[in-house]
Amino acid sequence: MAARQGISIAKLIRQSIDILLSRNAEPTPEDRYRRAAGRQGRFHSGRRDVAERHDEYLSEGYSR
Repeated sequence: MAARQGISIAKLIRQSIDILLSRNAEPTPEDRYRRAAGRQGRFHSGRRDVAERHDEYLSEGYSR
């Protein structure tokens, strides 16, 4: 692979480690916000009072 790319094995290893570490890095608060915001509106419960009764519904979900 290093020969095909025209780089040293050491450079290939460094690049591979960088990729591996970036994939396993802790998400930042901004990353978490973007992921959560991207899910808005994707799920429909059919209930219109979720904002007011979310604690009750969450408790019901965990007790199942």
